[in-house]
Formats: sequence, structure tokens, C-alpha cells
Amino acid sequence: MSAPKVDDAEHFVTISFWRTDDCSGEPVASNSFPVDYGSERCDSWPGRSGSNSATNFMCAADSFTYTQWTTITCSGSRNPPGMVKTNYSDQCTQDVPPALYTKVTDFSGCENSQ
Repeated sequence: MSAPKVDDAEHFVTISFWRTDDCSGEPVASNSFPVDYGSERCDSWPGRSGSNSATNFMCAADSFTYTQWTTITCSGSRNPPGMVKTNYSDQCTQDVPPALYTKVTDFSGCENSQ
């Protein structure tokens, strides 16, 4: 599990990752995303295959959407280009890579920002 991020964002949503298609048991990893950044700022973190970043954070009633990049700059990625991901607080969904499944495990950042 990753530690909470320490920066100037006030609202976070935590997405957890599983290798089971029903998101059962303990997650294999988690990442917290800064809801406050919206489309104005880029958030980056280390990944298994290099660096990752995300922007365009958006809350909906039971979901959280963002664009993930395979660079640390939220741009310039060619393979794959920025990928829009939507995660839900009430359902487990397949992620990329396809061996992972995701679910929002802490939706308080969206609830507190609306």
C-alpha cells in the first residue's frame, strides 16, 4: 500500500488494485489521487514499468475519472497515449494491464469536494 501523499491538495480519492475479478481479499496496491487538481495540475508517481502521471480528475455520483499517462508530465506519451480511466465506489472493474481490477476504496475526497 502506498503512503498518503503530502502536498497542497486537500481532497483525495483512493483507488485500490486487486488480482481478483471481484476485488475480494486484500488489495495488492493502492494509489491516492488529488481531486483538487482537476485538469489544472499533473500528479505523478513511480510505477512498475517506469513513471506514471494523471490529470483531468473528475468526481461523479459514484465514480472517479482521470486520464493516466506513461510519462511523469501528463503529456507526450505515445504508447499508449493518455488513457481515460473511470473507477467506481460500488463496483469492481477491469483495469490496464488486464490482470488488475480496481475499485474506489476511499471516496471521501469526492464527497468533501462537492
